[in-house]
Amino acid sequence: MKIHIFNPEHDMAMAANTPLFTAPHAARQLRHDLDFLPALWCDEGDIVLVADKERAQKAFARIKASLGRIGVHITGNALFADDIDASQLLIDGADVWGWDNAIVQKLTDIGVPGTLLPTADDIDNVRALSHRRTSARLLQGFPGFEVRECFDYDAVLDAVSSFGGTAVLKMPWSSSGRGLRYIENGSFNPHQEGWTKNVIRKQGSVMVEPYYNKVMDFAMEFCARHDGTIGYEGLSLFYTENGQYRGNLLATENFKQNILTHYVSNDCLSVTKQRLMELASTLLHGYIGKFGIDMMLIRRNDDQVEIHPCVEINLRRTIGHIALSASPTDDDNVKAMRIEFDGTRYKLKIVSAGRQNIQDDRC
Repeated sequence: MKIHIFNPEHDMAMAANTPLFTAPHAARQLRHDLDFLPALWCDEGDIVLVADKERAQKAFARIKASLGRIGVHITGNALFADDIDASQLLIDGADVWGWDNAIVQKLTDIGVPGTLLPTADDIDNVRALSHRRTSARLLQGFPGFEVRECFDYDAVLDAVSSFGGTAVLKMPWSSSGRGLRYIENGSFNPHQEGWTKNVIRKQGSVMVEPYYNKVMDFAMEFCARHDGTIGYEGLSLFYTENGQYRGNLLATENFKQNILTHYVSNDCLSVTKQRLMELASTLLHGYIGKFGIDMMLIRRNDDQVEIHPCVEINLRRTIGHIALSASPTDDDNVKAMRIEFDGTRYKLKIVSAGRQNIQDDRC
């Protein structure tokens, strides 16, 4: 049987690059509360590692019932197991949210054979490819987009100036939606200057990009296969607040595509997808597994809307992949999936697809 683990702290663990990484409290809480999630996509008879089997079973039953009401029927029968259970089972495979040194150590500690786990070289490769310079290299395949990697503070100032004084600074490794700073009018306050210099000191560089007039967030979800080819899995339409993820649209591929084609042509979407797959098959050499490419619809100065083809690449399973697992097959059955914190715990909820879930969201 295969063991599945939801480790949403992966991006932070990748940045820390140590098997002894301890996630911040909020990330540990998210993992604890939503550790049942792999039950949505795992195969019959697989096990999902959780902290509390009874709580996980109840949470999964609740979300399974919610999905059933919109015509999404989860037919698999996952088994929930804690560390003690897992250490006594015959494991023949492992599937995690994202591979890093910390999760390899976790699986090793519960007795998963090393032959089933990525090697140190494999993890080093995933970490190198997870650096935001991979996104910058991918963008080189699309005219009209530029990202600069800056290795000192003066280079950052030059890059911001070249982008008209308004830019976005990004950590090379950070959690999705985090590790960003917005610079306006070419002016750095003391906090921004300190943040920038600290990131360069700790991670070696800072990525600097132009600020774009965003119309809508979306993503394309993929899978890198063992034979080196890239498989397309579907669109992900999500919404954010102050750059932080808030929810995904649960709808058919056709419905999501129709939303995007209010702004850009179907041919434009198709050409972008094919070009991304071609570039990814070369750039992501050695990576195997799920990944997502976050994108935007942006409005240029001439009021023309176009696709920004790569805001970032997430070399792991994404919330968009979860949304694809939970999406209805009827165009008239549209909902939203939210992750909410009630002050005590995180919950996955299926809610009405309000206008804000599919509408413009400028950052």
